Amino acid sequence: MAVPIITAPDPSADYSLAPLVWAIFTMFFTGSSVVGSILSYLIRKLIKKIIKRYKGKK
Repeated sequence: MAVPIITAPDPSADYSLAPLVWAIFTMFFTGSSVVGSILSYLIRKLIKKIIKRYKGKK
């Protein structure tokens, strides 16, 4: 049986996004890493796309 990396105290709660969010924030604040810069670039692109789509609907 595989051991989960993060053991959630409440099994009914959804903790699947927690490690992802933590990784994104870590990479944002450690901008020296290549992965972090690529990830922040992709996130900025995604945010711009969402903003553009939101403004287009108005």
